[in-house]
Amino acid sequence: GASEKNDTEPAMIKKIIQHIRKRSSKPIYLMSLPPDNISHIYDYYQLGLNEVAFNIEIYDRKIAAELMPGKGKIPLTQYMNALEESTRYFGKKGNVRSMLIVGLEPEESLLKGIKDLCAIGVSPMLSIFRPMPLTTMKHIVPPTIENTKRIYKTAEDICMQYGLHLGPTCDQCQNNTLSLSPKFRDMGK
Repeated sequence: GASEKNDTEPAMIKKIIQHIRKRSSKPIYLMSLPPDNISHIYDYYQLGLNEVAFNIEIYDRKIAAELMPGKGKIPLTQYMNALEESTRYFGKKGNVRSMLIVGLEPEESLLKGIKDLCAIGVSPMLSIFRPMPLTTMKHIVPPTIENTKRIYKTAEDICMQYGLHLGPTCDQCQNNTLSLSPKFRDMGK
């Protein structure tokens, strides 16, 4: 949980990848802030990283800065550059992902984010905003089931235009996402 400062996080990530690689050949999935210097991504790859996610969360950066005062200051270009660079090493078939949150920005902005991610070969992941009691956002109404179904269908249609699916593909990783396991995705077609 949480993130290091962006100027120190890449060094810590590299140490962790090296530590894991010395002890295991299992795939390593990184979810972190996008590095300001994209050359770190090549280093991650060389050290043995297999998958990466830099989670934009809110595509509309004005809303992101309001709701996420720390992470919202990271420019969208920094996310998109890091994500696109990642596809050079990890491919464009689901090993590079970014989470967007359904319910915190206008649907048009969310769908533009999905399309822009897909256009560079990044698999979007969607998480539904659910307000927690006793927080400043407890009054925000989450998306309805009908809206959620419509957004899922539209998002999956956008993904399919680019040969992608909503991520993540790992069944165990889908616990907080709006996605269907590949074994269930095509049921009812």
